[in-house]
Amino acid sequence: TVDGFEKDVFFVSFLSAAISSALLIATSSIHRIGWRVSNKEQILRTGNVLTIAGLVALAVSIVSVVLLVADYIAGRAAAMIAAAAVGAIIACTWYGLAFVLRRER
Repeated sequence: TVDGFEKDVFFVSFLSAAISSALLIATSSIHRIGWRVSNKEQILRTGNVLTIAGLVALAVSIVSVVLLVADYIAGRAAAMIAAAAVGAIIACTWYGLAFVLRRER
């Protein structure tokens, strides 16, 4: 049986994976369709925004899948710890490191 919490986490995971796919693929599509026709600077700026948003949605999906699977395997408390740890790793490596490197430039 699945409780309400697990249903909600599954729905968040499913929806954020779909949104992530749409945003990350849109970047490539916009680039390919508008390459020789559109303003390259506009394509790059739009692609950058879409990619960052897609990565945020992907992070949400990864963390929620860890939460869901760990909840099933190890229980709610362990799942919360595992999801928080994965979320912290993603935040530090995907975003924190990028901001540190950007700041050093």
